[in-house]
Amino acid sequence: PDLLSAAAIAHDIAKELPTDAQIEILTKYGFDIFPEDIASPEILHSFCGAFVFRELGERYYSPEVARAIADHTVGSEDMSVLSMIIFISDYIEHTRKYPVCIAMRAEALDLLKMAEGNFEKILAAICLKIIRLTEKHLIKSGKPVNSRMKKTENSLLKKYFQN
Repeated sequence: PDLLSAAAIAHDIAKELPTDAQIEILTKYGFDIFPEDIASPEILHSFCGAFVFRELGERYYSPEVARAIADHTVGSEDMSVLSMIIFISDYIEHTRKYPVCIAMRAEALDLLKMAEGNFEKILAAICLKIIRLTEKHLIKSGKPVNSRMKKTENSLLKKYFQN
């Protein structure tokens, strides 16, 4: 619960930084910025946020929380349960008024109520649905689908849905 609370509070820690400041921090830490990241600069704050969180010092730093912060926009190939919860929560949070987010919020809550021992697999299924909705939106908007998101999708499929 403490890690979940910390990740929920800190996941947007870098969101209000200007894009050029985010890029500067990412460059400082040697993070590979891809052209598709620049095409959708609103995702940069997740990667940047993990480094900003790290700069808070050992007293506050947790690798699990930093990973969840980094994963909350496009995921990663090794998403933890914590990362999946923050990824989903960010997409369905109550301030998002997009019809697709509102519908996903209701669907996610319904699925979670029926989890009964398959909690992690249900989280993965919700993440996959969100990824596919995001991909559809990006394509419709003429933006590239982020390769990190595609890797997340493939990893979740392989880990949870292929025997």
